[in-house]
This record gives sequence, C-alpha cells and structure tokens, in this order.
Amino acid sequence: MEFGGLDTARIERSIRLVGREVIPALRDVVPPPDLAARAMVSS
Repeated sequence: MEFGGLDTARIERSIRLVGREVIPALRDVVPPPDLAARAMVSS
C-alpha cells in the first residue's frame, strides 16, 4: 500500500514517531485562552 508516494513501512514509521516523540512532547502544552478567537480572525 502507498499513500502520497510513501510505502507502508515509512507510513508506519511516521505513525510510531508521532506516538513516541510528538504526542508526549505536547502533553503538557497549554494553549493560550484566546486561541480559538485568534483562529477565527485568521480565517
């Protein structure tokens, strides 16, 4: 299977890296209280 030109092994590697590195790094991030309002203005 390919997705966007990537073979299955690369897709699986990317998913594992997100789970191992990205999600834990973002776990304690607290977004600013006005984030939603700023996002609506940017649209």
